[in-house]
Amino acid sequence: TAGSLGKRLSEIGAELLIETLPAYISKSITPKKQPEQGITYAPMLKKEDGRLDFNQPAQDLERKIRAFNPWPGAFTIWRGSPMRILKSHVLASKDAKSNFLKAGATTVIDQKPAVKTIDHLLILDEIQPAGKKVMAGKVFLQGARGWGNDILE
Repeated sequence: TAGSLGKRLSEIGAELLIETLPAYISKSITPKKQPEQGITYAPMLKKEDGRLDFNQPAQDLERKIRAFNPWPGAFTIWRGSPMRILKSHVLASKDAKSNFLKAGATTVIDQKPAVKTIDHLLILDEIQPAGKKVMAGKVFLQGARGWGNDILE
């Protein structure tokens, strides 16, 4: 996830700083200006950027979920309320039943909630429904009456 990567990079950066700072202070190394050619800018992320569009490939959505964890967080709308998706994985939809589902249709695969995307199934491993704690997808299904008959927004 972006959160775990940020933690690892901050540790590596701290080690590099400890290694490099003495040479910089003693002027045995000098900084180089970054060339302006090839510079790109990324826009600031907004909460709405985390909304999942199931008309996109499952692999793209799974990557978005990891990239947007912890902030701004990936989410969908289920029964009028936001539902955060914290962990997921892709399952190639070879199942004949799932091939007839519309993108955004909910289903259950191996006792886990799943959503049909434009190409495959996105299995929801860890979610947080509105007003609830983070839970495993399997636990969510124990109280999610009617999952499998909905279309996510």
